[in-house]
Amino acid sequence: MKNFISLRIITLVFVTGYMLKTTSADADVIFLGVAAGDATTNDVVVWTRAKDEANPQPTAINVQISQDPTFITGVTTLPAGTAGSPTDFTVKSNLGGLEPGTVYYYRFQTTNASVTSNVGKFKTAPNPTSNVPVHFAFSGDCDGLIRPYALASQVPAKNLDFFMFDGDTEYETSASIGSPAVHSTGNIPDPTVTVPTIRPVASRMRRATLTAPTLPPNA
Repeated sequence: MKNFISLRIITLVFVTGYMLKTTSADADVIFLGVAAGDATTNDVVVWTRAKDEANPQPTAINVQISQDPTFITGVTTLPAGTAGSPTDFTVKSNLGGLEPGTVYYYRFQTTNASVTSNVGKFKTAPNPTSNVPVHFAFSGDCDGLIRPYALASQVPAKNLDFFMFDGDTEYETSASIGSPAVHSTGNIPDPTVTVPTIRPVASRMRRATLTAPTLPPNA
């Protein structure tokens, strides 16, 4: 069950009441990326990780959301949670009360706004009865030997409605030093070069059908 923080329930008292005593130590907190997923027509899950590597301490985190990528207008600030050791300094928050088929921008901050994460972007799902085009992409196979995944840098420019990562995360750790299973997977690809790498789904399905084994009669 999701516990929602609705954008329609916004009060200064609520936000101010969550503000914790902060110190200059917040300036040493580093946000290690942001992510959003499980978007429906009116809600989404947002995530971040915030940690002071030199002196890890629980840190209260706020989340800001807006339809303005510059965060000048229409900004809503809500408590996201506390980044601490029980969650490996990650924070996950469910945001409700969103509009369907709408692009939102979000970011995280320490509660005194001294440190701000990079900006993330997501799009809510359209109404089920709407007739709209949907553009998405998928990928997988995170082999640690090809970090930092240069091709992934091209995904934002595609202006997708959503992106699906298709697993195989065990390869992420295959570059562990000393592992006998590690071997070179080739050169890191140039992200500016576009080449056909995926056959059409229909073609692959036809191939799978043609090569499927035939069972003997009465088997």
